[in-house]
Amino acid sequence: ASIAGEIQANVESQRQNLSGWVATHTRVAEDAAAHMGALDDASGVPSVDEIQPSKDEMLLGLTVGREDGHVMSYPSGDLTGKLIPSDRPWYKDVKAQGKTLYTDPYVDKITSKLCVSIAVPYYKKDGAFAGAICEDISLERLDDYIEKLNYKGEGMGTIITPSGKIVATKDPALQDKDVKDVPGLDKQFDEMVKNGSGTLTQNVGGENMVISYATVDGTNWIMLLTVPESFVYSELTTMKIAFAIVTIIGLIVIMVICQMFARRITEPV
Repeated sequence: ASIAGEIQANVESQRQNLSGWVATHTRVAEDAAAHMGALDDASGVPSVDEIQPSKDEMLLGLTVGREDGHVMSYPSGDLTGKLIPSDRPWYKDVKAQGKTLYTDPYVDKITSKLCVSIAVPYYKKDGAFAGAICEDISLERLDDYIEKLNYKGEGMGTIITPSGKIVATKDPALQDKDVKDVPGLDKQFDEMVKNGSGTLTQNVGGENMVISYATVDGTNWIMLLTVPESFVYSELTTMKIAFAIVTIIGLIVIMVICQMFARRITEPV
């Protein structure tokens, strides 16, 4: 139990860090949406300068789509007429659901980088839907979190979307694959999504693995660490062997001492 707790603690630590990273970028999009609502009420169509976010190397773009058809994008500029907001999946979804949404990770056509979009709706004073913000974030930073997912230097970290797409992993062969194509994980993934966090043992690729997992806030990505069971319990096995050896030696010593005392008693007789 203590070993499983150590592994889970590592996963939980990285989950908190990644959740914080997601929350930071979510606030950027939500602040931009609040700003847009105020601008709409005050001055109508915003300029590109008014939606320019603070410098962030992970931010690939910020787009404002409005119900009146106007589209402003940073850094692309005025895209009105070139991009129809109501045609964009993120715009339709956020309008329908009325809350902050995260897209599945995808490869940006311009930068060829893996990214995720955060979409946030905003409204007029009378409560009517006015438009939405879409913030595109590079996911290059995910490798940093994956690298730190380990148990005493062993194990493989993986991040999977709720739909089952593997978006970050230390195993290049699994990158961009679906979890249903990974024997062992495919049987447990739905349960992971349902439970949110936990530790289990499962045969993956012909080897028994201890798997600890947790859910990233906001995106609901599943972050997991798989460690060979043989490694996890190797120290315990070593301790058992050492204890057995010490026990045997102790018994031999006791027998020798008993025989010595027995001779001291029987020889005079």
